Amino acid sequence: MGFPQTFNLFTAGTFTKNVGFFTELEANFEEDDGNQVGFERTFVSFNNLGSYFGQKDLAHLRVGKFDPSAFFSYTTHRQQLDPVRADVASNPGGFGLATINRIPLVPSAFGAKFFGIFDRGGKQILPFEPTLFNAPNQMGVDIHGRPFGDWFLYQAGIVNGAKEGFGDSNNAKDWYLMGRFDYAKSDLFSASLSGFGYFGSNNVKVALPMGGPTPDVSWNRYGVSGRLRYKMVDIYGMFTIDRISDLPAGAFEQNFDATATGLTIQADILATDRLLLSTRFDNLDAGGVKINPMTKKTVRTSNTLLAFQAKYYLRTNLALYVRDDVNLRDAKGGTSAPRNFRNAFLVGADLIY
Repeated sequence: MGFPQTFNLFTAGTFTKNVGFFTELEANFEEDDGNQVGFERTFVSFNNLGSYFGQKDLAHLRVGKFDPSAFFSYTTHRQQLDPVRADVASNPGGFGLATINRIPLVPSAFGAKFFGIFDRGGKQILPFEPTLFNAPNQMGVDIHGRPFGDWFLYQAGIVNGAKEGFGDSNNAKDWYLMGRFDYAKSDLFSASLSGFGYFGSNNVKVALPMGGPTPDVSWNRYGVSGRLRYKMVDIYGMFTIDRISDLPAGAFEQNFDATATGLTIQADILATDRLLLSTRFDNLDAGGVKINPMTKKTVRTSNTLLAFQAKYYLRTNLALYVRDDVNLRDAKGGTSAPRNFRNAFLVGADLIY
């Protein structure tokens, strides 16, 4: 147990009746790249654009840095099992595979899923970190609304992609579409079903063997998600398929699995007015580089985890929790970070003020 390393300050409000704003300032003292303090989600919203045509909920617009999955049945943020950061030793020099000492504990459906892909600056994208539609901070424009009533919500957006935030080095945009069907006509029961497609354009790079050129490739994601709430039980899950296209032909293409999938299912049960019980199943069927041509060792490694957590609320903004994440896969001789650990046992506190 250590002193908290990450602090977030949220500010939200309205400029006028239909114009609002949201900002998230984060201080992360675990970062060693000089960006320990900065703005995360920061956007302006223009609401009820259809009011001029007599349609109050026809269209709402967001501009800035936001979470594309905010309206999805299984959102990237607002998890009861908090993300646990990875322990990674970077490989200097660019386009080198970093050494992963400990994988992060995050939903597999959100993750990048591929071993051996890089952002346009040469930094490796870990297979486990939230990306694309599930990236927490995409820079772009997003529109959503309910043109047919409360039972259906649409969303469409254009973002920079490539993990660039305010930058745009590839002069191309990623775009996505999402639809959500809702049922919420009972005080004790509600349900939703969502589907999305995220379409990348030259948004990542792959490193070729022996330090060859690093061409742009396109990375897409497709996913479905469902959520069901009954009384004090909340069950939700998400399945995603990632696909990389435009790979260089030849031996590299044969040594690269261009398809990967992630499955996450979680349940939260409010056992008493103060005790929340949670469990989550994660399965990552990884893609990417199969064999390191230099060392002849396996690079791509899938993993399966099962998490349990009990959280006790002392106050509405203060809770103590105990958590155990169990690795369900064989350790394979201790040669791979996704398989090495047997249990991750955590004790901590959640404080919101």
